[in-house]
Amino acid sequence: MLSAILLAGCARKAQAPESSAVAYPYSAEAPRLFYATASGLAESPGTGASGTGAEAEPRLASQSPNASVLSADSGAIAAAVNGWGLVRIEPSPASGEAYRIVGSPLPAGLAGLATAGAWPLDGGFLIQLYRDPFAEGADSGKAGPARLLFMGGSGTVGFDPLPGETGLGYELFALLPASGTWYSELRKDAQDRVDLKFFALDDPVKSYRARTAASPNPTVAAAAAIREIRRADFEAALKPRSLDALAPAEAKALRTALAALGKGPWLVRLRSCTGADAWYLSSGMAEEASPAYAWSREAASPSGGGSLAEVTILRSDGWIARADEKGGTEVFKLPKPSEDAIFVAMAAIDELVAAAWESGEFPTLSSAGLTIGRLHHGQGAIQ
Repeated sequence: MLSAILLAGCARKAQAPESSAVAYPYSAEAPRLFYATASGLAESPGTGASGTGAEAEPRLASQSPNASVLSADSGAIAAAVNGWGLVRIEPSPASGEAYRIVGSPLPAGLAGLATAGAWPLDGGFLIQLYRDPFAEGADSGKAGPARLLFMGGSGTVGFDPLPGETGLGYELFALLPASGTWYSELRKDAQDRVDLKFFALDDPVKSYRARTAASPNPTVAAAAAIREIRRADFEAALKPRSLDALAPAEAKALRTALAALGKGPWLVRLRSCTGADAWYLSSGMAEEASPAYAWSREAASPSGGGSLAEVTILRSDGWIARADEKGGTEVFKLPKPSEDAIFVAMAAIDELVAAAWESGEFPTLSSAGLTIGRLHHGQGAIQ
């Protein structure tokens, strides 16, 4: 189920022309609002137990429908709809002027668990799940073990990234990549204490393959090395970095985009379709910085003859800035779905952007979903 698939590059591959407008029913020319519901992504909020509309009771974010876990590869933007499954937002070939939404319900895989992260990996998407220990009635006996889902060309499989004895009695609570290594936090809750363990592994999918292969391959096993680490090592690996840690071209594009959004300081989550995912601090202390969500790519130079580092960055109130390493800058504005909504994540393919939003009073949500639209060169602003 996890046969190797070549990782695609960041530029979409050419596809056969699509003649039917129905195949890509949504125009990307203006931003469109979608709601996360218990039945997946929808154009209306729904009400009651099956939706997140005005009549629905606010619930903990971990137990409420939302689409706040986003990622993208060369072919699609992926959103994990909490408690329901995965949707792929696929732009039309060549032009990208329209898109379609393809849903994959995973009721068994997500039962009793919440979505925490998603990354492009090995030609598919890796989705991390966890059980919220602070949710009322959370009970490890009521659902399967917290784990990972891998959705690839051969289907979807759920697995634990660590050998059974390694984390016996513990659940996967956090998983994050940094500099080519994946760092995991395991948690075991008792009535009067919480025990934690921390591990580093080279590749969670390779780890799974190495343990399940009929004939263990030493090369695969070596690539799937797992080692227990100290909490201090875990925290140091995931500590926000200085912008100077970026390649010069990408750093310049990011600084230019941040300057267009305001003075800061900024705490930026910077990702790309290669799976890169890290936090960067523009200055000062992380707890005093404003959050922002950025997507990096190599874009074709407007003058031709090569490519430029380009960064698109989203502020929590919907303002977006896009800048390249040469200093070219554009600013856009996404409409807010409600007065109290904030944007909490972003992923992009070329000029198609999906921005996740949430409404409610922390730690609960009253509604959540996605705003999807295309950012045009020279557009100036989204109305």
